Amino acid sequence: MKKFFAVLLFGILAEVFFGIFPPQGFPQEVVLSWDTTPNATEYQVYWGEESGNLKNPSPRTTETSYTIRGLPDKKIYFGVKAFNYCGNNSEMSEEVSNCDLKSSIDSPGNFKVDSVNINININLPGSP
Repeated sequence: MKKFFAVLLFGILAEVFFGIFPPQGFPQEVVLSWDTTPNATEYQVYWGEESGNLKNPSPRTTETSYTIRGLPDKKIYFGVKAFNYCGNNSEMSEEVSNCDLKSSIDSPGNFKVDSVNINININLPGSP
């Protein structure tokens, strides 16, 4: 199976409106998509909070994309399995996470010095 792709909704909007991804406190909506598999009649997406422990299955679908809504605001891992008409299933796909889309954080922009204050103490003879 070719690489399994995860695309997060709100990506561009979060960047434009919030400047961060994903915005904290927002339940995540994740759109997952993948390439078709020969002889597959259905697919099932799995997700979990630990890599290698994808214990939350979605309902099976005949589509090559799936949307999961209301995920917690943390790193989540995903995988997909293909099934044929006999019920046999493939191995789990390569795992992806909701952080794969935006794995780095941009440096702060417009960094500058606004002002410099210099304090000089001069002691003159005869002054306290």
